[in-house]
Amino acid sequence: MRADAPAGSNPLLDTAVTLMHFADAPPAGCTEAAYSGQLVEDAGLVEQFPSACDLARTSSLSPEASSSLVGSAAKGRATDARLP
Repeated sequence: MRADAPAGSNPLLDTAVTLMHFADAPPAGCTEAAYSGQLVEDAGLVEQFPSACDLARTSSLSPEASSSLVGSAAKGRATDARLP
């Protein structure tokens, strides 16, 4: 991810990733979103999974900061008369 990438920009945004290793076959990956999933068997793409996961981890908020952000958003929604 570039340093000037927009906030929230991440290859794993809204995606769950599973990396699978087998004794008798090459590794594979699986990505899952809200309404779709994909099995990834291309070795070049599967090799990128760990670095994408590392990027997501290092660019995420701490648990405390995440909780604070969600709390602020919920509080703002509850007090905004324009919202249902």
